[in-house]
Formats: sequence, structure tokens, C-alpha cells
Amino acid sequence: MKFVIPTGRLFYTSLRFLDSIGILIQPEDRKLIFNYNDFTVISVKPDDVPYFVGLGGLGICGLDTVMEINRDLLMLKRLDCSRYRLSVISSMEYGLEDLDGKTVATRHARITREFFNKLGINIKILKLHGALEVAPLTGVADAIVDIIDTGNTIKKNGLIEIKKIMDINPWVISNKRFFYENEDEIKLLLKGGFQVGYI
Repeated sequence: MKFVIPTGRLFYTSLRFLDSIGILIQPEDRKLIFNYNDFTVISVKPDDVPYFVGLGGLGICGLDTVMEINRDLLMLKRLDCSRYRLSVISSMEYGLEDLDGKTVATRHARITREFFNKLGINIKILKLHGALEVAPLTGVADAIVDIIDTGNTIKKNGLIEIKKIMDINPWVISNKRFFYENEDEIKLLLKGGFQVGYI
């Protein structure tokens, strides 16, 4: 069985979860594919997890990534081991309505657009992939939409959280066909707290 996990902040969270269900992986520098008994664990960039899972197998992915990419996947089990939130952030105390006509930098373009559209606020989206905190500090954007963990990074850079868009937890996800072909085995593997939902 294939299990796709993300590099970055969720890598060790994923390894701890795999360990809890009996898949024991020892990380090695720069190694991306691991084998344990009948399992193959593949580590890819977070944004690529839904694509690999879409080809078959299971994976661990942040809710924001699945929603942003909008793949037709099953959400099988929410992991409570990591808690993040996706928020609107700026260097000034803007109200959300003050961002009408302004530029918002983010790597979550789809979620950001839908959030502001529902509020009737027209923004310009600038798609960036790294160090988003720099954008409002340099005038490249008026605000950003980014993931907050402890909040220390935005505080150290003089930024404030204007509005939380959504809470983010990692989820175990699956390709639908793969799940229904292996439902009993997957339910046994994931043990308690099992829930199936669509995103």
C-alpha cells in the first residue's frame, strides 16, 4: 500500500502518525521513498500530495492544500496532532472592508478569492510561494493570507492577524476508487476515529 506524506512542517507529524498505526519509518537525509513491510511511503512537497494520492493510495495533507487544489478526494481521518490556522495578515490595523481594491499576497489563491468574494470585497491577488511576510513590509502587497502556527513570525515582523479564515488540521486522504476497493483494510489500518467525508 502506498502512503504519501508531505515534506516540511508536517513531515515529522506524519511520521509520528504512521508510527502510531504500525508503519515504522526511519528518516534519512534527502531520502524520499521508504519501504516498511507491505507499505511504500513517499515524501513529496505538500502541494503535490493530492496529485500523488489521486493516482491511488493514502496520504497526509493539510485541509488547506486539498481545498486549494480542489481535487476530488476522500477525507478519511482528521489528525489532532497539529493545529494551524489560515488568516488574513497585514502590517496595519486594516478592517477587512479596508482591503477593497487592495492587493493580497498568498499561495492560497483559490481559498483567498472565495473568502473575499463571499464578503463582497474586491481584491487583487498576488500569487507568491515563499516568505509572504515580506510582501506587506515592502509595499508589494497590502496584506497576506498565510498559515499561522505560534504567531511568533508575524509578531517579530510587526504584522497583525486581521481575521482567521479557517482552522487547518492535517487529514488522512484517499483516492475514492482506492478506498472503496480496500475499505476494510484501510479502516483496520486507521483504527479509531474513522470518518469519511468529501471535500
